[in-house]
Amino acid sequence: MSPDPERLAVLYAGRMVGRLWTVADDRLVFEYTDTWLAGPDAFAISLSLPLRKETYTDAKAGRFFANLLPEGRLRQLVAQRLGISEENDFTLLKAIGGECAGALSIVPEEESGRTPVGEEYQPLSKKALSEMAAAGDALAFVAGEGKARLSLAGAQDKLPVYFEDGEYFLPVANSPSSHILKFPDPQFSHLQANEVLTTMLAAEVGLRVVEVELADIEGEPVCRVTRYDRRRDDKGKIHRIHQEDFCQALGLSHRTKYEQEGGPSFEACFNLVGDMSVDPLVDTEQLLRWLIFNAAVGNADGHAKNLSLLFGEVSSIRLAPFYDLVCTRAYKRLDRKLAMRIGETANPGQIRAKDWSMLAESIGVGRNFLLDLVGDVAEGTFEATEKAAKGFRSRYGDSPAIQMVVTSVEKQARRLVTMLDRI
Repeated sequence: MSPDPERLAVLYAGRMVGRLWTVADDRLVFEYTDTWLAGPDAFAISLSLPLRKETYTDAKAGRFFANLLPEGRLRQLVAQRLGISEENDFTLLKAIGGECAGALSIVPEEESGRTPVGEEYQPLSKKALSEMAAAGDALAFVAGEGKARLSLAGAQDKLPVYFEDGEYFLPVANSPSSHILKFPDPQFSHLQANEVLTTMLAAEVGLRVVEVELADIEGEPVCRVTRYDRRRDDKGKIHRIHQEDFCQALGLSHRTKYEQEGGPSFEACFNLVGDMSVDPLVDTEQLLRWLIFNAAVGNADGHAKNLSLLFGEVSSIRLAPFYDLVCTRAYKRLDRKLAMRIGETANPGQIRAKDWSMLAESIGVGRNFLLDLVGDVAEGTFEATEKAAKGFRSRYGDSPAIQMVVTSVEKQARRLVTMLDRI
């Protein structure tokens, strides 16, 4: 008789939501606990994993939980640091799943019943952070340090931290972070300033965006992002807010976040928001503005994992603030194609009125409404570039990123408006 498999507990606010384990082919399976299902405030942790007594034995569970883990080179570094296989999602979740995106913590089942002593944080000196930034492996470095159990999706070098009164702290065990630090990437110059400026520009044209700041840590420029999935109460305590990205909500793998790789189209994303948001008119228009803005600034990285749903009280769902906004067009070595096609094209420089009309038909909005919105966002983006640049300079001083972004955006936004006259 084979022994029972090792199980991980999936926790929400200290309560056990479900159990996670692997079967013979190393496939992750998940089940909700009877206690959670019987609770008056139970909710499904994912739209792709509705509440039910039966165990999820298909690929959906594996996809949802794998989407909580780092990707690419960062995943390799974390796995090497921990001495485990980078393909072993279960062991990675066990090692670093204590603090993830959203409100879930993943811990060994034997730890799930322990009463938390309280939040625990270790001071992080700016010198240590600067050394991590220079090494390009911050998350991998802390993964092997003491009791830190931190995970962030994506391939960029970044680190969840607790930030207060100008000081940084490392969350220990399952303690929540308040901010995310994004460190320089030697392959892409001034990437942090680019993201901050592009996000400021998005706010100028009416997009709901995360709060970002350009921080100087021992001479290293770092993008400091206030987490939208965390809330600080009147006493300063951090509370997690549940969220899931669109790959998770649609039951897709992180490997198919781009449409050309089998990921969701804009139509699928639009329908998801329209079906699930408690304010669908506002949120679907925001999503449209996001798509147009990406085309106007030349952001080729607007994929399904850069969109999320935020769960409020009584399971009310809203489109989360937009994040990871970058003018990728400023880097000539990057592919300029959008992550989601518009009509027949993904090339932002070739989008015609016909393409917008095709999009309008596919999502069920009026052609004239969409064309007017494209003109409004594109022209607004062009007009707001200098204002955003001025605001950036007043806060952070001059930066080569300003010229990079402004030149690219003004050219692309003007092109987008001009192409509206092309059939």
